Amino acid sequence: VLHEVDATNLRATFGDTKFDTVVFNFPLRTAGSRAELTAANRDLLAGFFRSSAGQLNEGGAAVVTLIDK
Repeated sequence: VLHEVDATNLRATFGDTKFDTVVFNFPLRTAGSRAELTAANRDLLAGFFRSSAGQLNEGGAAVVTLIDK
């Protein structure tokens, strides 16, 4: 388990290393207008999925858990 990793740029931390599973504890934003929240949450998830695709072995899985702070 690593903390303080940029979920939208996994290559910066892991280079070309490939994984069977990448887990992201998604920090669901809850402060702001509905439009701001939707855009921020959508952008972070999209960035994670783009980034994790390059780090997964064939048949690997990206897993997202929600953290409501």
